[in-house]
Amino acid sequence: MKRYRNVLFAAAGMTLLFVIACGNSPFSAEKGSAAIPVITVQPLGAAYNVGALAVVPLTVTASVSDGGTLSYEWYSNTRDSNKDGIKISGETEERYTPSTTNEGVVYYYVVVTNTLNGKTAAITSETAKVTVNAATAGAFTIIVDISGNETGDTVTASPNTGKAGDTITLAYAVANTKHYNLLDFGGVTVAITSVDSTGSGTKTYTINAADASSNGVITITAIFNHTDLEIGERETIAGWVGTATTGAIDSAIANTFGVGTGTLKLWRNGTWTVIMGSTGGNYQLTATSNNSANNIWWLVTLSTAGYVNIEVSYSMMSTNAGPRDIVVEYTVDNGTTWTRVQTHTLTSSIAVFPPYSLPNANNTNNLLIRWMIASEERADGTIGGANGNNRINNIVITGQPVF
Repeated sequence: MKRYRNVLFAAAGMTLLFVIACGNSPFSAEKGSAAIPVITVQPLGAAYNVGALAVVPLTVTASVSDGGTLSYEWYSNTRDSNKDGIKISGETEERYTPSTTNEGVVYYYVVVTNTLNGKTAAITSETAKVTVNAATAGAFTIIVDISGNETGDTVTASPNTGKAGDTITLAYAVANTKHYNLLDFGGVTVAITSVDSTGSGTKTYTINAADASSNGVITITAIFNHTDLEIGERETIAGWVGTATTGAIDSAIANTFGVGTGTLKLWRNGTWTVIMGSTGGNYQLTATSNNSANNIWWLVTLSTAGYVNIEVSYSMMSTNAGPRDIVVEYTVDNGTTWTRVQTHTLTSSIAVFPPYSLPNANNTNNLLIRWMIASEERADGTIGGANGNNRINNIVITGQPVF
């Protein structure tokens, strides 16, 4: 019987189109093959030392134009070839971070596969040469987080490798109420001065050849013991109470009571200025010009070494034309980062502000607290710029000693 393709019949003013699908007709129900992916970014090799941590992942970028789904499989090879390599188990992403555990040269490549309607097409990347050299003697820092552990616990430092002859510095930190006084590096005991509940410090130790394993790498493990800290009753570290006086007092006023030492100063428009007194016994910022926002503040500097749970209280006021808005902040890093404590809207009546907690001010040699004018609004709400007086008094910083 004779077969027809795309036969057209005309009848009674109507055009009918009969299509008989066969062979490779464009009307065939058969679906096409998956397109081969295109790699636009090839993985790049690099060189590292044994135990290196700052390893740049090998990365491939590929695309496909037919809407298929791309998948990845990484391989390693001892020779510069992207064939007959060893499949790396579980590495099925666009990025792979090569190991630096062992010295030597390894070639890596990735196979990118496009899957569409049950059909696949693949392309293989170029090889990326990764060289791992024997570590040379040097210095590095390991970090041990021992907070929350108990006596006899073992924690692994990071990084945990070093080479004979290296000098390592242990950086340790404690975030709870315990003394930690013993650390061990792979069987070599290193005594460390006890630290308190928020302390931190360093200890340096040089790895000896006898401590290293046969390939020159030592695994560093920290073992520690602790004793619980005793926390005492709250004490006043430093405080300032003014006396009824007028006129200039000083540009730096030492604390008038407390077990520690501190200084009260006044920063005004780019310079430290003399603090005035008032008949009410307050320390006074006297109005000689507009009190511009964010450029005038009272500053207390003191040490809280040996103390935790730090709190601050104080009293403040402004005259009617004085500044209304005050921001209270503190820093333990010389002003790089300021932590907000409270904001106040002052009036012409003295207000006593209850103790506020300073969570990050424990056991620091350099605590700075400031009371900063935050706007040019007047305390009485009138306009015209805050050019009146501001007063502070009864500043008290307390904490609990640790033993």
